[in-house]
Order: sequence, then C-alpha cells, then structure tokens
Amino acid sequence: MPESLFPEILEAACAITDEFSRAQVLCQLSQRDPSLFPDALKTALAITDEFSRAQVLCQLSQRDPSLFPDALKTALAITDEFSRAQVLRQLIQYLPKSLFPEVLETARAFTDECYRGQVLSDLIQRDPSLFPDALKTALAITDEYTQDRVLCQLSQRDPSLFPDALKTARAITDESSRAGVLSPLSPTMPKSLFPDALEIARASVFCQLIQQDPSLFPEALENARAILDESYRAPVLFSLATSCPEDCWPALRLEIDGIQNKGERAKVWFAYAQRRQAETWDVAFWQDTLHILAYQKRSELMTKLEELAPVLVHLGGESALGCMLESLRAVCRQWP
Repeated sequence: MPESLFPEILEAACAITDEFSRAQVLCQLSQRDPSLFPDALKTALAITDEFSRAQVLCQLSQRDPSLFPDALKTALAITDEFSRAQVLRQLIQYLPKSLFPEVLETARAFTDECYRGQVLSDLIQRDPSLFPDALKTALAITDEYTQDRVLCQLSQRDPSLFPDALKTARAITDESSRAGVLSPLSPTMPKSLFPDALEIARASVFCQLIQQDPSLFPEALENARAILDESYRAPVLFSLATSCPEDCWPALRLEIDGIQNKGERAKVWFAYAQRRQAETWDVAFWQDTLHILAYQKRSELMTKLEELAPVLVHLGGESALGCMLESLRAVCRQWP
C-alpha cells in the first residue's frame, strides 16, 4: 500500500459503522503505524458482541501480550459453547502458559464433549506438562469417537496409551445421532448417509492409528471398504494410500481400481504410486499410471508428471523424458 494513500484509508476505516469490521481494519493498519494501536484497542473493547470482541482482542494480544488476560476473560464470558471453544482454540496458540490452568478448567466445564476434546488436544500440543490432567479428562469422555481422537493424540506422547486408543476405535458403535454429530460432513448430511458417517469416523481414527502401527492397515482398509458412498470412500482411500505398507499394495490397488469416478481414482492412484520407489516401477505400471492420470486436467497432469520425472528417467533414461515433453507439446492445443 503506497504511503500516500494511508490517510485516506485510515479515514475510511474510522467511518466503518460495523464495530467488528472497523476494529479488524484498524488492527491491520496499526501494523503499519503503531500509533494507531490505542485506537484499535479502544474500538475492540467497545464491540458489544462477545465473540467478535474476543477475536479482535486475540489479534491485538499477539502485538501486546499484556492484553492476553483481557482476551481470555472475554473468551470465557462467551455464553455459546461453540463460539467459546473456537476463540479459546485461537488463543491457545499464543497464550502464555501461566494462563493454561484457567483454560484447562474451562475445557473440563464444557458440556459438549466434542468441544472439550478439541480444546484439550490443542492444550497438550502447547504444554506437555498438562498430560496427566488431559488424560484424566479424556478418559471421562463418554463419547467414543471424541475420546478416541484425544487418546490418539495422547498416545503419540505416551505409547502405553496406544492399546486404549485402538480398543476405543474398535468399539465405536452404530449410533446415527452420534455419527451425525461426529462426521465432518454434518450437520446437513441426510439421515440415509449416517451409516457412512459412522464408517468415515471410524476410518479416520484408523488413519491416525496406522501411523504408529502399520500392521493395522488391513483393518483400516476393511473399514474404508464398508463406506458405501464412493464420494466419501475415495478421500478415505486417499488418506490410506499415503501410508500404505508395501505388503498391502495389492489389496489397496483392488480398492482403487473399483473407484468409478475417474477423477477421484486418479487422485488416489497418484498417492498410491508415490509410495513406490522409482526402482520398483516397471513399464506396465507406468502405462497404467499415465492412463489413469490422463483423466485429470492438463495442469494437474503436468504437475504430477514433473514429480514422476525420476521414474521415467529410471525406465527410459534422459531421452525418454525429452520424448515425453515433445509429445505433450504436440497435443497441448487440443487438451483443455
């Protein structure tokens, strides 16, 4: 932004009638001119909506840490649990650790176990010393999926918790109302898709667990296979493809071959193909890959072929790479 325009922009910002928008603009401008910080703070404190005021204070606190207690106090005063959880999760990234006990106490008080689990997970990422309190609270969560997500994160710090996380994942039951809340596709998901939502929830847990124990991959793949709707099954297969152990490649390939949508199949196939070292490719696998990836847009294919260049050089040498580039140029004008 040219300095000559700054006075005009400042005048326009001060004329904004919406408190939240005015405070946000002033907050941004104060990064260019620190003398505006008091005005930004004054405007933020005047915002009547608790959620909006807390959000702006969170931004300003990153510039002036002395404001963190006020920002936290404002966040804790938010009556709506969802909004309070969202602001707390933003604050946790920057809050001084001296304020963490207050946040932990608030997390325990959430009636919604999903929000409780989210705030807890964020807290232990910042302060491992809270691990015992987080574990105690996690074990008290009755919702299986929420509890398991927290246990999965905790088990990364304490491997002895891994069996509990696995046991909880396997115990997730078919409760439509719970699946509807837990699924990232909720709350607009039709009830007819709730069974898929449950499998997606269970599969997402296994995607985390196989990072620590690859022997669970066949069970994770079985859960993915149970997702009936292909548009939901394909993203899960994509996640699994990024961490598929070599001995499970054939089983995963069968599932990928079963994806009817060619664009989705190409995305999952590429993730699967990237797991293979160039030395393990043969001409037949290269041909299969090229045929499947060709169903994507040209720009997407170009990017992927660039990443696969070492494979082509391995199979046919530098000359093969040059020939492929020439062939691509020949069809460029006819290819959208």
